[in-house]
Amino acid sequence: MSPSPSSLSISASLLASVSDDIPDVKVTLSWGFFALLVGLLFYGVLLCQAYWYFHTYKDCGVLKALVAALMTAETAHTALSMHWGYYYLVVNYGNPSSLSTPTLSLRLLPVTVVMIVLLCQLFYIRRVYLVLPLGYYKQAVIAAVIILILWGIGFATALTAQIFMHPTFKSWLHYKWLVAGVYAPLALGDVTIAIILVTALYKRRTGVKRTDALLKVLSIYAFSTGTLTCLLSIACLCIVLFEDTNLILVSFSLTTAHVYAFSVLATLNIRQTLAQSLDKDLDTEWVGFSALERVLPAKSRRFVDPSSMSVGTCTPSASYNMDRPTGVQI
Repeated sequence: MSPSPSSLSISASLLASVSDDIPDVKVTLSWGFFALLVGLLFYGVLLCQAYWYFHTYKDCGVLKALVAALMTAETAHTALSMHWGYYYLVVNYGNPSSLSTPTLSLRLLPVTVVMIVLLCQLFYIRRVYLVLPLGYYKQAVIAAVIILILWGIGFATALTAQIFMHPTFKSWLHYKWLVAGVYAPLALGDVTIAIILVTALYKRRTGVKRTDALLKVLSIYAFSTGTLTCLLSIACLCIVLFEDTNLILVSFSLTTAHVYAFSVLATLNIRQTLAQSLDKDLDTEWVGFSALERVLPAKSRRFVDPSSMSVGTCTPSASYNMDRPTGVQI
């Protein structure tokens, strides 16, 4: 049953009465609803990815704890998103006056976004730590990435405080510059990590065709995942700089958090595909490649660990099991 012209006119008048309290109601809610649908889609995919990860891989406790914490933050993030969508679009349908003040769930969303991004960045820092050789260069790179993360966390903390101190949508527009302080270091950090991983993997080439092919695939994947999250961060920066009449930025921020989580789980779950492509049964924490044993001499065989993006020497066994490296991870 379509709404009557009188009800439409009443809704229009109510929207006009609160137009001074919330920036561009229709655009903001439209993009918010779209972000909610995309977020639910991502959450379903993430649940499947997490189930596959915990039932397929036997990684160390640190990685499993990180994935568990990441899924906990994702669950809280999705629940808060569903609450504000239900509150504004169902409970208060036809009551535009409720749009003047954000719900508690909407004000808590920046906290979950920061938690998700922080956990993902810790995962990428671990990869950088494992792939770089020992030395002052490694320490300097890790310190620089950590500084960028702390920079973003500082601005995110200030933004969250302002959101709770000024609980109106209109006042949020005055603090959008804080969002720029959050996403600028994120974009820079993503690019830095991607370049470091690609460069380090390129230098680890062994001359073995299959090993070099695997390193090439890992390099492309590392660069593509870093580029995707970086582009989303840049998109948020552009919205901050060029859009000041609505809160589309909130929708992009919510989606960016899901993409960060998806990139981590996809990176962990791609290891089995890479192992199978080299005709090697997947082992627990280490992913060795028995095909390399048929190519390299026993004393110079090397292994490639896609989980940590590392290369080292292995001692083969009679059954061609290379799952226990004796070399030092780099």
